[in-house]
Parts: sequence; C-alpha cells; structure tokens
Amino acid sequence: MRGRPIHSTEVDPDDRTQAYFALCYIPPLPPSNNIVGDCRKTMSLCILWDASLSRANIEYRQHEMNILKSILNVWKSNYIDVNITVVVFRNVLEHRNTFHLHDNDYWPKLSQLLISLSYDGATNLFQLAAVSSSISNITHYFLFSDCLSTIGSEDPTQLNHLTVRPIWIFNANAAREPANFSLINYLTNVSGGGYISREKILAQNSANHIVRWIDYKSQRRYLRTDTINNVNVHDIYPSHSVTLEPNSERFILVGKMSSAVSAQIVVSFLISNELHRKEVVIDRVDSTYDNCGLLRRLYAKQMLNELTAFPKINKRHILDIAMKYSIVSDFTSILVLETLQQHIAYNICPHPSRTTLYNHYMNYQHNKKQVDLKNNETKLAAILNLWNARCTWYDKAVGDKDHGNTAFQRNTCFPRDAQFNASRQLLTKSHERLNQIHHSTSYNMECGSSNSMQHEIASLTYDISSIPLHVICENDVTSRSKHSASPDCILDRSHDSNRSGHDRRLITDINQTITLQKWDPQTPYMKKIKAIKNDQNSNMKIHQQVTCDGCSMLPIIGDRYTCLFCSNIDFCQSCHSASRTNHGTNHHYNHPLLCIKDSSTYPKSLYLHSRNKIMHKDIQCDSCFMKPIVGIRYKCICGISLCEKCEFVGLHTKNHHRAKIVEPE
Repeated sequence: MRGRPIHSTEVDPDDRTQAYFALCYIPPLPPSNNIVGDCRKTMSLCILWDASLSRANIEYRQHEMNILKSILNVWKSNYIDVNITVVVFRNVLEHRNTFHLHDNDYWPKLSQLLISLSYDGATNLFQLAAVSSSISNITHYFLFSDCLSTIGSEDPTQLNHLTVRPIWIFNANAAREPANFSLINYLTNVSGGGYISREKILAQNSANHIVRWIDYKSQRRYLRTDTINNVNVHDIYPSHSVTLEPNSERFILVGKMSSAVSAQIVVSFLISNELHRKEVVIDRVDSTYDNCGLLRRLYAKQMLNELTAFPKINKRHILDIAMKYSIVSDFTSILVLETLQQHIAYNICPHPSRTTLYNHYMNYQHNKKQVDLKNNETKLAAILNLWNARCTWYDKAVGDKDHGNTAFQRNTCFPRDAQFNASRQLLTKSHERLNQIHHSTSYNMECGSSNSMQHEIASLTYDISSIPLHVICENDVTSRSKHSASPDCILDRSHDSNRSGHDRRLITDINQTITLQKWDPQTPYMKKIKAIKNDQNSNMKIHQQVTCDGCSMLPIIGDRYTCLFCSNIDFCQSCHSASRTNHGTNHHYNHPLLCIKDSSTYPKSLYLHSRNKIMHKDIQCDSCFMKPIVGIRYKCICGISLCEKCEFVGLHTKNHHRAKIVEPE
C-alpha cells in the first residue's frame, strides 16, 4: 500500500546473532497542484552518440534519430532555448559539433552528421568522463548507445564527474533487455536520469511522455538510510541514491541487523525538491525460528545488482556471493543433471535424497574402482614379466661371456723348453735396459748426446729380434697377471702399457731409430690438419634466426639440436657436446634432442606435424596397453608393438631391432 511501510525479517542461518531485513515503501505523491515542472527556458544538451560496430544497423539508428527530433520539436514548441553539443565516440572521442535549436537548418545538418558516420570499432564508455571537464554548463546528457563497453578500464571513480548531471540513455538496438543492464541502471540511478528502451521509443506519443518524464524526474528520489538506536544495522542496499520511476509501485530496501534487539531507521527521500523522512521500527528476530531463506537471497540479489555494474573489478566478490547464496550470476551457470549417464559424465554424485539414482551411481563407482584396480594389476604384472625376461636375458648373456673368457684363459699355453727360458731372460734384461734409456732421455736431449743412445737402441733391437714371438706374449701375459695381483697394479699398469707399446714398435721395424726434432707448426702434417678443419667449417650450415639457448649464439652455425618436448629450445653443437642442455626454464637434461643439419628442410619433418591424426586401428601397445596406438608405432623383431612413449622409456630390450611405422596399415 502506498505511503505505508512493510518490513520483514529472518535470521541468518550461518550466524544466529545476525538477521536480514527487507523494507518496502513508496513515499506518497505530492498533490497535483504542488507538482512543479522544469520551468527553465534555457537548456544545454550534450548528445553522446555511439558510432561503434554494434550500432551499424540503419533501422535502429533511424528510430533513435526520430525520437530525438520529436523531443527537440516539443521543446521548440514550448519556446525553450536549447544549445546542442554532439560528441561522437567509439574507442576514442572525436571532435564535437554544436547546434542551436532555433536555427532553421539545425536538423538537416545534425541528421546528415549522424547518417554520414562510419560505424566501426570498439566502445569505451569510461572515456566519456572527460566530456564534463571540456564542456561547461551542461544540464542534460543524452547517451545513444547499447552500453556494451568492450575496452577501457572499469574504474567507477572515472564516472563521478559524468554522473553529476542526469544521463538519459536511449537504446533501440534490441527489444529485449541489454546484457549489461546493471551498468545502465547504475548510470541512470546515480545521475538521476533514466533508461529509454526500444519499447518506449516506439510507443505512441512517446516524445511527450519522455519530455514529461525528464521535466518531472526530480519529484521522487531515494537519498539514504540512517539508524537511530541500533548501530549494528549495516550493509544496506541500494548503497547509493536511486531515482524512482513514474508510477512506480514499490521500492525495496534490504540490509543486515542484529537479531537480539529491534532497530529504528530513518529513510530519506527527495520529493519536489523537499526532504521527506520516514521512521520505521524493525522488531527483533526469534533466533530459534527456522525460515526458508527468501530474504537472504533477496539481499544477495540486491548486492549483486550493484556489483555486476563493474564485473571485471568485482569478479572475485561476485563469485563468492553466488557460491555462498546459491545465486546464478554472469560468471556462473546452471547444470541440470537427470540421468545416471549425465552424473557419470560430469563426475557429480547425486544427492542422497534421490535414493535410486544415488545407489546406482555408488554401484557404478564401486565397479569402476574394481575394474581400474584389476587393470593396474594387469599392467604391473606385464611390466614385471618384461623386466624378468630382460633380467634373464642379461644374466644369460653375461654368463656366456664370462664362461668364454675363463675357457680362453685356461686353454692359453705356450711351449716351454731351454730355449724358451733363455729367450725370456734376454727379454727381461731388454726391458730393464729400456727403462734406463727412458729415464735418461731428458738428459740426453739437453746434452745433445743422441748418437750414443741411437746405437744402444739399435743393438738392443737386434737382440730382441732373435726372441720368438710367443715368448714375448707369454712374458707380457705373466707380467700383467702379476701386476694385477699386486697392490700397486693400478699405478704400474699405465707404465707397462706404454712400455709394451714401445717394445712392439721396436719389433715391427728393427732398422727404425728414434729422431727428436724441434716443434715446427709449418710442417705438411699441420697444414693438412688445418686444411681439413677449414674445409669442415666452410661446409657448416648456418641456421638463420635460430638462437642457442646454451651460449646465445645467433645464428647457430653447424649442427642444430632442438628439443622434442620443449617449445623453441635449441642448442648448438658445442653446447650439446658440453652437456649445457638444461638452461631452459622448463627444459631438462634428459629430454631427447633432434639433430638438424639443415633448417630449411626441418619444416617438412614428421615431428612438426600433428601426430594425433596418426591412429593405428586394432593395434595395442604391449607395454602400456594403449589401444589403438596414436602416433608413431614401433614394431619389434620379437613381434610386440610399442607406442612412442614406451619406446622412449626403454623398458623393452634395446638390442632388438625395431621397425618405425608412421603410416597405419
């Protein structure tokens, strides 16, 4: 009932000390003889015309131009002097144009300006805040737009200067409510303007009704709510002033209060430029009384209406409220699940109150768990069998090799007689003499006495040449076995190997002598090495626009190594050889690298193609049991098939030859 406040309360189920309240109140209309219209004879109208791509429809623009012309004609017939400023905007503001209502040619010029515009680009509503500072003495804003702001920052403080004057939004784009009605509602309520929808634009005698609405818009306006005796009244919505539409039947105010005591509040309105105050007493709430939660959801809905005006900066808060109060917002959706298959597809358990569906779902989950457990056991058993087979093969291969080595050592023998013993003594003396020559080499090189040393080596080689070959071999084997058994075998082994190698060179050519010369880098040998190296460098490929992730070489010269697992990770040949292949952010040292000789032919490689389209039907991987195998298939000589992942892991015997199958059979 108009003029009589109606309120209701309910306790907060999450906090029994708090309660929600809702107040419905419409202030009485002033007597008709007290209604004072806008008697001003001069107006400054700023038309903000949206020329973005979403307003490219000619029919919609024509409806808006017709209603604008009709409104201006009504003011002109009432002898109201109107200064018109037109500002065209898209993603940026354009130059403004001024017109005067009483000029005879104002409308042809104004209509030609709006028709000749190119409707393209995005919309940035928040840039309109600069209009108020550049144009003075504005009394009304006419915003022709669908308010679909696609770019710009959502900062409500940028619109504070714009909402000082009434903003009237005209939108003939669609018959239905726009998607961002919350922003439209915020602009019109805070500024004291209104929203002129397509229905109101096309209504009969719409121009006179809109002019009357504009002239008498300031008659009823909600200002604020104050508390008298209860300081615990808080979170009241609407939190800003709201202009009541003509013939409005209700105005709802919601908030929170303490459930222990009653609250006395004062609601203030502005009616015909006069302050109207209404005191309301809200009784305390019985905390033990259970309710259905309607006021709780109404409170959340009013709160969301304000937050959704700026969804980007309030996204986190909107999501929290929607989840807490079970309300659908712009960032949430409703999913209706009816059948068992739908619950299984989305992995959502039915409510226990749906007994039959709940039992079927739990049985399905139990059976699925058993099947998964059995599959895991089968996979583990197969892996263990493969591992045992590999271990058996390895033990057999290593055992056969050790057996062959033992048989060779046991069956190796040489004839032993008096000549053998004499030759062996001579060889031992030769070894000792060679050691003496080796230790005195440095001294002889400095003193220049190389002739005597050459004679000694020549005579020594003559003596060794008379020793049978099997004696030398036997002596070498015996010497090695003794050194292996001795504690100093590790220290003497390198010396013995060098010495035996020196002996073999002496046996090969008994007439060869040792000649020591100074180092000469211009020898033919060094020239040939340099020529080969330069020729290799000249044949190296240059990989243009490719940077090494190890040493930052640009471009990479020579072989290029690219990672098969990481995107845009490349290394040069030096970094690959030095194992500097783990410098990437997500790259690891064990990732496989592909060697690329020529980057011009690399785009044709199979590794750059979508291997998900390669599907080997009716073929199962014998390691991970993937069926069918997707990607490259590896056919082993033993008859099993492997996918790319199992081939890379290498659980199967690597000694077996495999066929790489790219095209499905």
